[in-house]
Amino acid sequence: MYTSYVISGLNIYLCKSRSYNFSTYSWSGSAFVSVGTAVATGTTPYGITSYEISGTSYVSVVNQGASTFSTFSWSGSAFVSIGADVATGTSPTYITAYLIGGTQYISIPNSGAATFSTFSWNGSAFVSVGADVATGSSPNDITSYSTGGTQYISVTTSSAATFSTYSWSGSAFVSIGTDVATGAAGRPITSYTIGTTQYVSVVSVGDGDFRTYTVIAGIYATGTFTGGLSTAPVNSSVATAAFVTAFTAATSYQNTTGYDLMVNICVEISAATTATLTLGVGSATSPTINTVVPSFSVAAATFFTLSAIVPNNYYIQSLVREPLPLQV
Repeated sequence: MYTSYVISGLNIYLCKSRSYNFSTYSWSGSAFVSVGTAVATGTTPYGITSYEISGTSYVSVVNQGASTFSTFSWSGSAFVSIGADVATGTSPTYITAYLIGGTQYISIPNSGAATFSTFSWNGSAFVSVGADVATGSSPNDITSYSTGGTQYISVTTSSAATFSTYSWSGSAFVSIGTDVATGAAGRPITSYTIGTTQYVSVVSVGDGDFRTYTVIAGIYATGTFTGGLSTAPVNSSVATAAFVTAFTAATSYQNTTGYDLMVNICVEISAATTATLTLGVGSATSPTINTVVPSFSVAAATFFTLSAIVPNNYYIQSLVREPLPLQV
């Protein structure tokens, strides 16, 4: 596994080794060249990610054999270990880094525990956020992204040939929709946008191909909508009873159409005046009145349009506070 990032305008490429270390390379303008010596990690380093906190570059490496991850910060010439290794679930694999509300987070699938773990940066170290979240059997790769202002995680489960998606509730990740089918042994996953549309792509190792998915209302699909409605919507109908077509000020009217209505009221001011417009909606014959257009003055005839939701059997009443030569 590898990751790439930029430090002070220099392109840096980073990869891990099965010698329990990772190596760093910088771009010279035509090729990558080694930066210093390899940095020791924990047992069997696997996934790796890079990110920046307060202007400093960091790297976190998953130690699959030790069920931990290690974090390193850039000193100006090399990566140095910070703090103790942090425990994950059993047999962690890959890792993703992202921001929520300006705070750095990372999430890691735990292949041996069928979960993924999430950690947040407290200013000096990563700390666990809540309980591990259940996935399908043997989760493999993970990706993170934000769409519509909400943070999401998607995790591949190669043994089930699916990926699962989770959204951030404000304190934890919760599952959304149903698992989405991939090709055989879907493992590596990445997320990205094209224009304003969010996509993920998954490599199907067993089929030797990759497949791409787009998000529809928080659920991924490959051309057909996946998921469903828990409650069927009410059939559309047409009201056969007419509602009021002309209002008289200070008079209440009951909605007896059998439907909840959006009522639009056009108030014509027929001459120059100063006044206040009020409106009330409620279950009582004389509903509570609220000001919708505060005191105003007009020099000539004009119109105001008011709108209100009037549930079935509720009353609506408009009231004009004098002086006001008008028509409603």
